[in-house]
Amino acid sequence: MSLKAIAKQGRRVDARIVAYTQDNAPRLLQLQSAGFPFLRLGHSQLEQPYAWFDFDNYAGTFNAINSLVSHASSV
Repeated sequence: MSLKAIAKQGRRVDARIVAYTQDNAPRLLQLQSAGFPFLRLGHSQLEQPYAWFDFDNYAGTFNAINSLVSHASSV
């Protein structure tokens, strides 16, 4: 189903989560032009503001390893 068709369906969903895109990806521009709210994984260089989030992979890996080490030492 195209993004335009999704946008015209009467808002069965509140927003769409979009991942695996490049800067100025056409589907992001289509969602913006259709006025359909979305949340993107990662930041892009779109002219219009939009919601986005990202992960801190370094901190996540650091915390996971520390947790594993602390549990391993108590076994």
